[in-house]
Amino acid sequence: MIKGNEEKPILLVGVPRSGTTWTGNILAQAPNTLYIHEPGNERTSFLGYLNKMQSHRMPYLNQSHSDPKYYQLFDQAFNKLFPSANTQINKIAFKFSGLNPRKVEKLIQRKIENIRRFGEVGQLNTHKVSYTLFKNLLYPDVKVFNNKRRIIKSVHSGLALQFLKKHFDFRLAMVFRHPANVIASYLRLRSEDGNRAVFKN
Repeated sequence: MIKGNEEKPILLVGVPRSGTTWTGNILAQAPNTLYIHEPGNERTSFLGYLNKMQSHRMPYLNQSHSDPKYYQLFDQAFNKLFPSANTQINKIAFKFSGLNPRKVEKLIQRKIENIRRFGEVGQLNTHKVSYTLFKNLLYPDVKVFNNKRRIIKSVHSGLALQFLKKHFDFRLAMVFRHPANVIASYLRLRSEDGNRAVFKN
């Protein structure tokens, strides 16, 4: 192990339904860790929703790409206070914006359809009032938990690892599961993520 790696945050990735949540929960049992669950999930994280309004559910970004919003999202997750899905401020932000999982899912489908048809995503409703109102609460510019090792679990960032590695210093952990088991899980849960046409991205 390279000296100093034991203090680096861990980015845990894998395809959805591969066992990343279970793995993340196990890793988070270690002392002095801070678990951040799915910062880029638009349906559960208001920050994820705001910062991915013009990008794919699973954005493809390499070292040459520029995406300030995606960078801001993970800078918050890696370095600052991050309002997780179960915090009141996150729930209030969604409610104030009139968003619920069904509405967010429709926006996700619209984004993906635009990417499929035009190769880009048009500007959607940005909820500027909500953003302005909650900006200081959602983006507290405070570095906290410096004594804790962050474990960031994200099944939506697997195609952006080159971009993230260029900007952030972390250790990568990948979870692999047999494709048949992943597909069976999708079919059983009837998950929308099972029909994202990710190969088009």
